[in-house]
Amino acid sequence: AGSVLKESNDQGHKRIMMRALLSALAATLAALLLAADAGASFAGGRRDPRRRSRAAAAGATTAMRSDLPARAGPDDDDRLLDDRARPDILSIRSEGEYADFLGSEADDRICVIKFYASWCKSCAKFGVKYKRLARERGDVRIADEVVRAGQARFAEVEYTANARLCKTLKVKRLPSVHFHVRGRGKVSEVVTRPSQFDMVERELERLLGRHGRGEGGE
Repeated sequence: AGSVLKESNDQGHKRIMMRALLSALAATLAALLLAADAGASFAGGRRDPRRRSRAAAAGATTAMRSDLPARAGPDDDDRLLDDRARPDILSIRSEGEYADFLGSEADDRICVIKFYASWCKSCAKFGVKYKRLARERGDVRIADEVVRAGQARFAEVEYTANARLCKTLKVKRLPSVHFHVRGRGKVSEVVTRPSQFDMVERELERLLGRHGRGEGGE
């Protein structure tokens, strides 16, 4: 009788252990399924990093586009959002190119010319702001095509490579900017540091206003 009782107790204990094991397995499986569902939901709601990057780039380009004044020409052309769009700044490398730039008979817009030196650190900082101004007020180009016409034409002359021309023009300080009006020649000059570049912007605004009213230069 004692042997039978012991066997019965062992079987009961095994059944209890089996039920506990099954309960533990069921709980583990439920937890795994819950984690899988949560992971799927997170993946579904997560944005592709590449899409975030593209969206950020589009936002930066849109901000740049919004900085373009409406009066500088039509800027609703989608090509202005193209990464290849650049301000049209002519790099003058000879006296002949200088004369051709100023002597255009078909274009009476104000001509803006920056004089700089490649070794001049101040000129490099100045140049960044000059490009921004050219983008705002000048032509914007993709390759050989002008996608937006501006109010002024922009060029630049590197002093070391064009020392003779610069001496003829009496360029003594760098960086400097000359403003020309067709039929009147140089009407204004601004010599300043990068931190005071707004002097160049204000002078161009003044000349554009006078030019628009047909008053010419100074």
